[in-house]
Amino acid sequence: MTMTDTIDTKITSKRNTSAISNAGLFAIAFLYFITRWLLSWKKTKSIDAIANYEGQLEGSLVHRFIGIEKTLSGKTTDVTFHYVQSLNTEDECVVFLHGFMDSWKLWQHTLEFLASRYHVVAFDLKGCGQSSMNYPQNLFPEINDPGGDYSIALQAEEIAAAITALGIEKFNLVTLDLGTIIGDLLAGQYSDSIIRYIRCQQPLIGHFRSSIPQGQFLRRNGGQNC
Repeated sequence: MTMTDTIDTKITSKRNTSAISNAGLFAIAFLYFITRWLLSWKKTKSIDAIANYEGQLEGSLVHRFIGIEKTLSGKTTDVTFHYVQSLNTEDECVVFLHGFMDSWKLWQHTLEFLASRYHVVAFDLKGCGQSSMNYPQNLFPEINDPGGDYSIALQAEEIAAAITALGIEKFNLVTLDLGTIIGDLLAGQYSDSIIRYIRCQQPLIGHFRSSIPQGQFLRRNGGQNC
């Protein structure tokens, strides 16, 4: 192989590498815009869902939506929760939080069974069911960008804000799986508002243990609130 052949080979190799790099960048850009379009479509569908479901009856339950837009944990959050509640809003309240990748439907039979005796409320967690799916506003979001923040601490504060906005001062809390992690923070921070707390299938691995509230909430009143 002559020197000329070697130079030609190197030039060809660089061109191929450049072409591959350009193709990779194009693919990333294409996927980014497709993802943004899908998320925008999801947001439009969520708006349509509010128009279609607000006030709709399902047995003894009614579909509702509530928007939370305020500063929580130093971040300006903007989330719309879908929830169902009983037509009976006068009796003692029971709030239900479902598990990972689920929705209020998990509790439907339980809600219908209790609806005549309690004011039952079951939320779709953020990003689940008909609740809004938050996502970063920019490709490289700022630290304070609330979009896409699904931290347990922020979700707990958002749920607490929604409960307060509904005018609920005292309530029983029933949670499952992911809902128990959020519920543990609620129990630790808002224990004066919680009458009883029922936890189902609590994850006990890794950092989930740190969500268990400090203090005596689970022991107070002789264990009656466990």
